[in-house]
Amino acid sequence: MNKGKFLTILVVLTAVGSLATAQENQFKQRAQKLADLRGEIGRLESRIQTERETGLNEVQSLISQTEELELLIQKEKIRLKTLERMITEKRDADSAAKQAVEELKTPVLAAIQLIRETVLAGLPFRLEERLGELDHLQASLTGNTADALTIASRLWQFVEDELKLSSETGQYRQVIEIEGVNILADVVRVGMMLMFYRTEDGRYGTTTKKEGLWAFEQVTNKEATDGIDALFDSLRRQVRQGRFNLPIRLEIPGGSAR
Repeated sequence: MNKGKFLTILVVLTAVGSLATAQENQFKQRAQKLADLRGEIGRLESRIQTERETGLNEVQSLISQTEELELLIQKEKIRLKTLERMITEKRDADSAAKQAVEELKTPVLAAIQLIRETVLAGLPFRLEERLGELDHLQASLTGNTADALTIASRLWQFVEDELKLSSETGQYRQVIEIEGVNILADVVRVGMMLMFYRTEDGRYGTTTKKEGLWAFEQVTNKEATDGIDALFDSLRRQVRQGRFNLPIRLEIPGGSAR
């Protein structure tokens, strides 16, 4: 083989080798790009899977919350129905109780009147004050500022206070009427049977009842006035026992007091 042909073949082989090397490098670059692309695809798939799982979890959580809300709604509906039933029952009970209290109004008014008559018939001890309390109870009931049950309770308390008066002896100050004149005097009440008075100008007396009417009657007998004075002095010293010469006026139907 001549030298020229050899050089030609060498040049061709060199060119072929260079081309092969270039193609190989290009293949490697493409292979690397493909590997990078596959890696990116893998990462995207992993991210998508993660987001999908997150989304599924969120959906499942929302489903659970929805179920819980539905359960709460059902419970609330049951509670509301129960409350409505209780309100209806209470309204019915209140209506019945109100009707019962209203029906009690008439007998309570009758009781007030009966007690008023009893007070008027009894010893004239602070009549204005005691009758005023009864008037207030009656006005509260008729004016509907208090119901019959409340007034009945207060009336019973009044009766209990009246019963206490019957078992107590005490000294007080009150206005009494002597010969048509109102005078502030000291009085001693012995239960609800006897009363004695002493005025600032030195007059003494007791209560008397004739034909159903009470009056304050003056006594002038020295023994009687001394007895009344001794009674006042004893109560002032809080001594509630002793012997006293007191004028006792008893009602004699159709006659005079003795």
